[in-house]
Amino acid sequence: MNEEDNEKIEELNEASYYDNEDLDLLEQIQHYDVNDFMMFNKTKEVLENEWEDKFNSSIEPKIENLFDYFKNLNHTGKILYKADDNHRRELVELVRYHIKKEYDTDIFKKYPKYARSFLSFLDKQIK
Repeated sequence: MNEEDNEKIEELNEASYYDNEDLDLLEQIQHYDVNDFMMFNKTKEVLENEWEDKFNSSIEPKIENLFDYFKNLNHTGKILYKADDNHRRELVELVRYHIKKEYDTDIFKKYPKYARSFLSFLDKQIK
């Protein structure tokens, strides 16, 4: 297969995944960036929830594993030997609070209907 065939297959797969309404929404949302979505409460909430889910599933376990690793080191002078689950939770929350949150708008490409209210709001503002 050549590159043109691969592109056609990708278009067919994409077209079968989305209905016509989704395709219209996708076309409209491609002109907006994360700052636009963050100005509207519902899409801001979607972005924040998506970020939170990613943090909980990928970053939080790494922090907990690192904490446990240092807690369980068998070297003399362990600094975390008295640490418990509350300390682990505090560390996770500290990182969560201070980490730079980079929101990913791909959620709207995957689920364009999440942006429907945003586009309706903008449409009303224009009229």
